[in-house]
Amino acid sequence: MRKRQPWIIVRTIAVILTAMWTRALVWGNTDLQWKNISIDGQKLTVHCMATDKEGHVWLGTGSGLYLQTDNAIRHIGNDDLSRCRVNAIIPQDDRLYLGTNAGLLVYSFSDQTLTQLNNSFGEIRALAWCGDSVRVGDLSTYSLLCDSRGDLYAGTYDGLKRWNKALSCFETCMPEHSNATSNFVNSLIESPDRQSILVGIHEVLYRYTPSTDTWTELPFKGAMSIKCLAATKDEVFIGCGDGLYVLKDETITPYRHDGNDPNSLADNVIWSICTDIEGFVYVGHGRGLSVAGDTELMHVIPLSDLLGKGESGEIHTILRDRQGSLWFGGTNGIIQLSIVNYQLSTIRHFLPNVMIRAIYEDYDGALWFATDDGLKRYQTTSNDIKPSQTGDFITYYITDADGAHEAAWVYSIAEDSTSIYIGSYLGGVHRIAKVRLTAEGGKIAADESYNTSNSPMPNDFVRQIKLDEKGQLLIRYYEYDNPLWPENEQLPQGYFCAYYDSISHSTLLGGTDEIVEIGNDTLSRLIKQYRQVHSPFRSWWAITLYVLFAILVIGNFIWFMYKKRHTVKTAQELQDALTHVKERLTKTQDFIVPESTAEKQLVLIVKTIDENSEDSELNVNSLSEKTGIGTKQLYRIIKREMNMSPVEYINSVRLNKAAKMLAEHKFSVSEVCYKTGFSTPSYFTKCFQEKFGCKPSEYEKTGQK
Repeated sequence: MRKRQPWIIVRTIAVILTAMWTRALVWGNTDLQWKNISIDGQKLTVHCMATDKEGHVWLGTGSGLYLQTDNAIRHIGNDDLSRCRVNAIIPQDDRLYLGTNAGLLVYSFSDQTLTQLNNSFGEIRALAWCGDSVRVGDLSTYSLLCDSRGDLYAGTYDGLKRWNKALSCFETCMPEHSNATSNFVNSLIESPDRQSILVGIHEVLYRYTPSTDTWTELPFKGAMSIKCLAATKDEVFIGCGDGLYVLKDETITPYRHDGNDPNSLADNVIWSICTDIEGFVYVGHGRGLSVAGDTELMHVIPLSDLLGKGESGEIHTILRDRQGSLWFGGTNGIIQLSIVNYQLSTIRHFLPNVMIRAIYEDYDGALWFATDDGLKRYQTTSNDIKPSQTGDFITYYITDADGAHEAAWVYSIAEDSTSIYIGSYLGGVHRIAKVRLTAEGGKIAADESYNTSNSPMPNDFVRQIKLDEKGQLLIRYYEYDNPLWPENEQLPQGYFCAYYDSISHSTLLGGTDEIVEIGNDTLSRLIKQYRQVHSPFRSWWAITLYVLFAILVIGNFIWFMYKKRHTVKTAQELQDALTHVKERLTKTQDFIVPESTAEKQLVLIVKTIDENSEDSELNVNSLSEKTGIGTKQLYRIIKREMNMSPVEYINSVRLNKAAKMLAEHKFSVSEVCYKTGFSTPSYFTKCFQEKFGCKPSEYEKTGQK
């Protein structure tokens, strides 16, 4: 076992280095990345979903009907009826039919009202539109489908049922042999080509083709029952009690909740799935909604990947300057991406832990930052587009004439041909000529100030300012709706800002711990390429460390093998010499005269050591006295013949004898220690381990000979 240890170490190191190098080469993945959205800040279960002709996604939850648009999620209705549990949704023309625990409800798009159509059904779990009427399923019906042929199918606990128009009754429609553990049909949909029906029979997925009345088992069998299905031209989305599965070209990709991955599904119990024409996938579960975009449309960039470390925060403002650099500001300072010749050259992080609420580039190319630590400026020119260090940001604290209203928390920036306007929380609005904003920074009195003490402003909580086409200042407030402020487009829930980048022709959304790129993957690809080149695992110091570490491992391995081979060689030479001497000594009862003087001396030395090996006082001096050979001559003979010093040779004889005694199992380790001339067990153990690579007790157990 000891001989394999160096190879185990080498293989282990190789695996570690390979893993580190692989991590350096692979960045990100091509799987769907999910944006998790809570509804009304609650963990509402989304039982069903449907899309209308306008592309809006409607959500049926345990607390009523919700509308998901490109901008937000909002609740429909404001009475008790609007808070009932919605189990099924059928869009039809200008209305929605809802199957609820309060019966059948109808929502009208035109007057935006929600009314109860009929409450005699009791709770409704499934709906289907057939011809010119809606079909309602009772509590025993878990799914309904009216296909393009006009045939009605019902999924029940006892299997799939098909309506027989001639007999006006449902008949069982199931495969002759099923591998499912039960006949429970909880979900069924028509395939996109309208030639077949996808049926989830408990945990197994089947394709039923009505034209040929044939069943085909698809390559999916889950651990739990199939709760919902959705399909596109190339993919089938399967919702189960243990996650979402995507079937494509007979390959199944699972998606589950991962507490270490913020882009994973928020929950594993999938109740509903919906897809839209733009390639987005909506998944409803017990914690709300998870949305993933087609990889061609939506790309999630975690801030931790952007910065190459575990940084987090919210992105509240985005800007691309005239030099091509992208700037992101939020709760954790400023991130700048310097892009030169369509390549990402540097990523810098400035002013960490400082709140950045707005970034503005003025007519002269100067960058201004609205922060919770005053107004900050950073100058960029065509000759120097490199980002400055933190100390190079100039900070201004703008106040009114008497110093009563200071713009410490700056929220918004605007400008005209000569002046900068600053909107601040508690400080109102200030105007100051740009020529007065010198490189020294500090506290500066504004040329003009607008606040509740000198103007008819509702409050001093300024949220946003802008100059209209006529040069008039428009102000948006907190806690007050300004009727003159243009209507703002609502952002998607969970995001703080949206910026259309005319260079990459994509929209960038700033969210929590992430940036989402919609349209194409220009920025995502630039960051991926940058991380591949600048990964710490591929830096010069890391490569140097790898090389030095490899040299150290290889060097230690070579030294270990040399020492081991040398020890084996020395032990073999000693054993051969002892065997040769013993053979000559035991050929007859008489002592055989050695053939040469050197051999005479060697025989005498070996015999003396062998006879006195139990003597702990045996050393070079006592050996010299017993053999009559001078200490220098002893050293020369033993060094020449055995390639070791007299002390090493004496210990070798003792240790070889000890090993033999241990292998015979006649004496304990302590007894062997003293019988071979060692004075202390600890020294004996140390010498034995150095020679044989293991402790005496281990050697004794292995029974080595």
